[in-house]
Amino acid sequence: MFKKRLIFITTVVIVLAALSLMFAVFYTEVFKMRILNQRPEEQKASADMDSDDDALSDLEENSLGTNKNSADTDGDGLGDANEVRIYNTDPKNADPDNDKLTDYYEIIIYETDPFNPDSDSDGISDYDEALEKLRQKK
Repeated sequence: MFKKRLIFITTVVIVLAALSLMFAVFYTEVFKMRILNQRPEEQKASADMDSDDDALSDLEENSLGTNKNSADTDGDGLGDANEVRIYNTDPKNADPDNDKLTDYYEIIIYETDPFNPDSDSDGISDYDEALEKLRQKK
């Protein structure tokens, strides 16, 4: 009698383990199929997603290497989309010419070249000229 119960319990355990494994495999396959067979509007929504509302989709931000959760990855005052689409500057580098003026100050405030530390080639850096302008205002 005891031997029959042991065989029965062992059989039940094996069947339950097999069913559990089959369910896990089935669930994984269904999940994969659901992702692969998204409706076109679902795929479009994924491609158009813009987590930081900066006019660059998350897909574009991933390809550019910018932060999809920050509208201004380099913190220079120019939004990522404007840097990419309007000013042709690097949204990951706030000061590409290393003159201590961010892209925002060079483009918007002082109207200098963000890629040239001495935009007017007069031997005085854009930064020093900006400081002089500030002194003259006082």
